[in-house]
Amino acid sequence: MIRVAPRSYRCEINSNSNSAPVCRQFGVGQSLNFIFRAILPARLFGAEGYGTKTGTLATVHLLAMAGAQV
Repeated sequence: MIRVAPRSYRCEINSNSNSAPVCRQFGVGQSLNFIFRAILPARLFGAEGYGTKTGTLATVHLLAMAGAQV
């Protein structure tokens, strides 16, 4: 059985299942998410104004998540 905690981003593996590949894929997805949200804007737009640009990008993401909980 696989349980993914939505807030802590952990993938717990039950010892009776073969869920290690799923947890690896989850980890790869989280790594790519970090790269696209944190590193890619710095590479594309440069270091000047990095906080403002990532804040603007995060605002869109956070508003979409806030609306999805309705």
